[in-house]
Amino acid sequence: MSISHCPSCLKPGYTEFCNLCRKKLFGGKKVSPILPFSRPEYNHRRVEHGDRISISGVQSKYSLKLLGTVLELTETGGEYILKPFVPGELENMSSMPANEHITMQMARRIFGLDIAENALVFFSDDKTPAYLTKRFDVLANGTKIQQEDFAQISRTKPPWPLIYLKRTLKRKVIKQTDFTPATTFLNLENESKFQRAD
Repeated sequence: MSISHCPSCLKPGYTEFCNLCRKKLFGGKKVSPILPFSRPEYNHRRVEHGDRISISGVQSKYSLKLLGTVLELTETGGEYILKPFVPGELENMSSMPANEHITMQMARRIFGLDIAENALVFFSDDKTPAYLTKRFDVLANGTKIQQEDFAQISRTKPPWPLIYLKRTLKRKVIKQTDFTPATTFLNLENESKFQRAD
């Protein structure tokens, strides 16, 4: 695996995080996009301690803490959330992290949404990608900001975000000129794959 784009903003010409993304994600610390643990180590930790992690959602995830310049798995005081793909029956499951990452980049760049800082990182053994997001509900001093998800509270799943995104993309925002799986974006010139539609 070779990295040719910043794993956060996807700017070409970088083999690690660019300076701006390093500042936004890690306070300027030089953190490697290669995690200091393997996928089997993650799986083992997830099985042993996963019931202690209070991060909602159905996808496998775990808290990380930045210790010096190293992202470490933690059960408490997490500053980041790591979301690797979960092997399953659906096709292209290994593209889940890259898909979530590129979707968040589109939300920021195309729609101007204020999103949590995020990136792709890679397990040390097989270099499979995992989605990393900086927690926006935890302040630098460790204080948690209470967050409410009204869709969860009301037990509803409104379809409007998907409908809005589909209509907007179809009408005017972007068109894909050829199919490229999301996981290859770090190795290809992704700017040439998408063009603004008139």
